Amino acid sequence: MDSYYTNDFYRSIIDNSIDGYFLIDENCAIVRYNLSFSRIFSEYNLADETLTLFDLVSGESRKNLRKKIHYVRREKTSATEEIELVQNGTRKYCLISLNPIDVPQLQGIKASVYGFVKDITEIQILQNQLREERNYNRGIIENVNFGFVFVNDDNEYLDYNNEYLRMLGREKSDLSGRTFYDFTASMYVEEQKRLVAEMQKSGRPFIFEKEFIRKDGSRMPVLVSMSRLYSDSGKPLGNFAFIRDITEQKKIEGELIAYNRKILNFIDIYTTISAGFLQCVEIQDVYSVLHEAIKSLLNPDSVEVLSKRQKGFISSYAYNPVSRGDRYEVDGRLSLIISKTVAKKSPILVRDTKTELNDEDVAVFPGIVRYKSAIFIPLNIQGDITSLIILSFERMISEIDSVLFNILAGISNLASITIEKIVSLGEQALMRSTFDRYERLTAMGRIIAGVAHEINNPLSIMQFDVDDLKTFCESNAHTTFVDGAFRETIQSIQEEISRLSGIVKQLKDYSKPSHIEPDDVNVDDLIKTIPIKIYLKKLQKKGVRITLALRVAKSCIRIPKNRFIQVLMNFIANAEDAISDTKQGEIVIETGFIEKDKKSVFISIRDNGIGIPEDSLQTIFEPFFTSKKAEGTGLGLSISYSIIKSYGGEIIVKSVEGKGAEFIIIFPVV
Repeated sequence: MDSYYTNDFYRSIIDNSIDGYFLIDENCAIVRYNLSFSRIFSEYNLADETLTLFDLVSGESRKNLRKKIHYVRREKTSATEEIELVQNGTRKYCLISLNPIDVPQLQGIKASVYGFVKDITEIQILQNQLREERNYNRGIIENVNFGFVFVNDDNEYLDYNNEYLRMLGREKSDLSGRTFYDFTASMYVEEQKRLVAEMQKSGRPFIFEKEFIRKDGSRMPVLVSMSRLYSDSGKPLGNFAFIRDITEQKKIEGELIAYNRKILNFIDIYTTISAGFLQCVEIQDVYSVLHEAIKSLLNPDSVEVLSKRQKGFISSYAYNPVSRGDRYEVDGRLSLIISKTVAKKSPILVRDTKTELNDEDVAVFPGIVRYKSAIFIPLNIQGDITSLIILSFERMISEIDSVLFNILAGISNLASITIEKIVSLGEQALMRSTFDRYERLTAMGRIIAGVAHEINNPLSIMQFDVDDLKTFCESNAHTTFVDGAFRETIQSIQEEISRLSGIVKQLKDYSKPSHIEPDDVNVDDLIKTIPIKIYLKKLQKKGVRITLALRVAKSCIRIPKNRFIQVLMNFIANAEDAISDTKQGEIVIETGFIEKDKKSVFISIRDNGIGIPEDSLQTIFEPFFTSKKAEGTGLGLSISYSIIKSYGGEIIVKSVEGKGAEFIIIFPVV
């Protein structure tokens, strides 16, 4: 080897170099090398003359090295190549520099390429660590659910992740030459510039909201958390930001705002309705206010109110009604939905009237099939359902907000309380009126008793005188002055005296009915017997439709039988007179039970006649009041009222002018 070096100085440099030196011939056999080269490739027998440079490496490194040597020889230029070695189970990395030799033969050796080998294992490991760290950080940035952007102080893009591009709905090419302001809605730009300037000045991070303008023109609300980035020496490198899509959050916020606004609107409506209820003086006023309230809340296409009667509910207020009519009573036995509403005592939503209502419900509410959905709302007074509200909708109602349902329940309670107040005030007024009427009738009774007594005495004398005159006429029938006209005059006087006597007797009965020991009367049996039975048959022959609904079975009341017959005949006679001008007159006699202070029986006589004017309802039981076309004394109802009261009963009259009247007699069950 010594003969090879022409200069000891250069030989010393090569031999003592920390980099390996080698020389290969045209077959790539290693013909010269230094100590560092032998240390690098210590696993190989470098003394083997057949050993080539390619034997020292394997795999991809051998393939790349072969190409580089071929390139150096062909192009007569230098080149470098990184190779990878595995020695004693340890991976090593080396950098080989390859240089061409222009001298064809040197010291008898055919050399083609020489080079140096540098162990760069530590450098490569460090580079790999840096690369892995960079990939790790990049992986985090790319895999977080936030948009990431890094900009310089002019807000020009330096880096960003794919999530940021997704938020913008754009490609990388769309960001070329653009700034962080360019895709921001105009209303937010000035505020963002102010915050960025403040951040560059103070170094403090900022969090702010803005909206991106996406490529398709849509807007995306985002939350930007922006900070300043510094080098280890404290030099500012730029600004970075993490960006979160807050579309769903904004949607929820909008829904909450709308929901709160709706609740406030409900409260305003509730307050207005409360004030409206305070001004109601009639039950119909309550229904009107209730209708307006429900209209403002739900805007139904139909509203109907059913009010409680003895055995069921009857329509009493309607806007586009769905029931069979205001004369048709319905209860839980006829309608399942009514039964459910009464039992639940809270609103029930019928989403689909065609599938959720059965045939019986539709039979009771035939008009409801015109609508898609309905709501049944009960009005509850002290645990008793007094009214039902039916709302119908042409649109499908799939559900009702719980707050709205509570508002409806609250309004229903307000309506119930208002109705209860009106009824209570009405009952108090009725009690005062009844007491006043009782006092007035009592005073009138005393006057009538005195008048009857004073009239009765002269009537008796007149009757005796007429009887004497009649006897005289019969004794002198042959005389000329006792002719037919004279006899007729006496007969007329006698009939008028008899009629006056009957009126006086009625007056005495009214002022002080003679007390008769009461009987235990079975009302149902009494109505089926003479004389009421005969009277009703006579009415049927006249074309009057008679309906009997008798439901008290063997239960009895305590009143003299004949007196009670007198009362019933009186009411039926009044009903007959009321329907005299009706095309198809009808009288309904109904009995049943009603809960008062104790179990009681009611007897209802109802007609479809002319009805009683509202201003006459409080005076019909006063003596001498009559509205009959035929001649009447006006004492029948007064005497009936007196008889009923004398034996512990009560009487209620209901009437709508032009639609008929109903008299209800109530007695405790024996």
